[in-house]
Amino acid sequence: MHTESLTKFWPLIHSIIQEFWAIIEPPIEEAAIQLNIPIDLYYYSELGLDSFSTEEFQKRDPFSNPLQFEKVFVTLNVKGWIEPLPDGRYRVTQMARDGAQKIIQAGDRYLLSFEAFTSIDLRRLMLLLKQIVMANTVTPQPPEKWAILKRFQVAEKDSPLIVQIREYLMDLFAYRDDSRLSASHPHFGRAGIVWSVLGSVWKGDAFSAEKMAEIMSFRGYE
Repeated sequence: MHTESLTKFWPLIHSIIQEFWAIIEPPIEEAAIQLNIPIDLYYYSELGLDSFSTEEFQKRDPFSNPLQFEKVFVTLNVKGWIEPLPDGRYRVTQMARDGAQKIIQAGDRYLLSFEAFTSIDLRRLMLLLKQIVMANTVTPQPPEKWAILKRFQVAEKDSPLIVQIREYLMDLFAYRDDSRLSASHPHFGRAGIVWSVLGSVWKGDAFSAEKMAEIMSFRGYE
């Protein structure tokens, strides 16, 4: 019963996360252009900004063509945002973390205008989300806690409430990914493209090779 009730809430939570993305990503992209900071650092912040490697990235994103990652790594390395390590990984420089923080904060600042016009008790909402996130971090494994612990966090305890809410929502999204991937691996291994194809067929998104290629193009597959 408890599990069923939680399942009902996820589509609503996910839709709110998508609304946040729609609000913050345009100013993040604009800030990245103005400050000459690679927008990839924003996208990869959810995969962690300590070190980069295809193997690490596929723990959170097994769906994309790994060749995409390698191409971006080469560019970031040339520009000095990451540095190669002896084991084949790349160390993310402090300059890259500072840059990612700057452009993400540009999006967070854009949220402040919405905070002033809501009648929602933001502090209560923040505390409830914090309680769920803290419970997720101490619950026994599985799932393997990779995404929720690895992701790059920008908000702090003295950040505006709506910014903290955005951060906790992304923590929930990360733990959702941890749970989904942990449940799927026994059935599909790490062949994320198989999951995407079967998922598209199940949802009715694609019933032809042409349509499937169109859907998968943003994942880097032809």
